[in-house]
Amino acid sequence: MDEFIDVINEKEEITATKKKSFVHKNHLLHRISCVFVFKGNEFYIQKRSMLKRLFPGRYTFSASGHVKSGETTLQGIKRELQEELGIKASGFGYVGKLRIRHPEENIIAYIYKAKSNQKIKLRKTEVRSAVLVSNVEINRLVKTEKNTFSPVFIKSYIKFKNKIWA
Repeated sequence: MDEFIDVINEKEEITATKKKSFVHKNHLLHRISCVFVFKGNEFYIQKRSMLKRLFPGRYTFSASGHVKSGETTLQGIKRELQEELGIKASGFGYVGKLRIRHPEENIIAYIYKAKSNQKIKLRKTEVRSAVLVSNVEINRLVKTEKNTFSPVFIKSYIKFKNKIWA
């Protein structure tokens, strides 16, 4: 779906509203939101659908996605969580943000954590699978299987690991 998203500048001020395809084609700076959803002492990682434009079949956050025009980053991640995993979460906490310049993306990623005990219901066009991982397990995977994760996940996890698990 070619939704409208806000183009921002380095000060995070909205400078325009454009279709997502135009923003990507022109490598314009925009916002995404990402969340680590905990169930007890573990959090979900999802394996992206093979239909995704970027990093298909790779593991990433519990949910993530573009912030639609007019949404806050928190509203955006709550919507994405319902779209991708079919759940609502509570106890949202802001973890931090990352500026990512990648050949395929030009973004500021806003990272959150939350909790949910709801049963997930995957939207297969978005998510191939989702699994719960422990602190020990994700630390091992990030070191030994780095290339099976999206680059934004790896950078975020390494930078904010202590805040994610706090």
